[in-house]
Amino acid sequence: MWLGTEAGLYRFDGLRFAAWKPSSGQQFRDSSVLSLCVARDGSLWIGFGSGGITQLRDGHFEKYSHADGVPTGGILSVVEDANGSIWAGGQYGLSKLDSGGWRQVGTELGYPAPGAQVIFVDRRGNLWVATDGFDFGLGKDSVRRNTILTLAANAKRFAATQEAVGQVWMMAEAPDGEVWIADTTGRTARPIMRQSGRS
Repeated sequence: MWLGTEAGLYRFDGLRFAAWKPSSGQQFRDSSVLSLCVARDGSLWIGFGSGGITQLRDGHFEKYSHADGVPTGGILSVVEDANGSIWAGGQYGLSKLDSGGWRQVGTELGYPAPGAQVIFVDRRGNLWVATDGFDFGLGKDSVRRNTILTLAANAKRFAATQEAVGQVWMMAEAPDGEVWIADTTGRTARPIMRQSGRS
């Protein structure tokens, strides 16, 4: 089990947690780890507080920065979708890595927000994103300006859920298939009520 902390990357071997140290001659770009994703090929994707992503595979690094198409700023969330593409999001962008390299995701895919708080993939392969930095006009107050957008498996554009949210820290799927959010603005954990992207 891997654990990302402000003090670095830790690994649990079944008995204890130990700080993970890179091989000789390699080093992380930052000690603050904000997000982790274990891909199906066994590699570990690491998002850092100061920006940038590192793929750790068989003890070796591959580093990606904003120059490669990764969002600037801290990487808050990294996931692998049903097709094997890696998605990364943060306050200043949402990007996707597929066979053609990293590319910024925007209005061409129906994603108008400049940032992403949390990204989640459910069991059906649908991608869910809690947006950041764009007023969708759904809330009755100035705090719940963001929303949840969803991209169905193999769809070409994101669909709106019409869910008004503020700050979202986490998404998870319940056994019945409902997608839940931890909405710290309302200090609640609740299901996404209007799931227009469900299949």
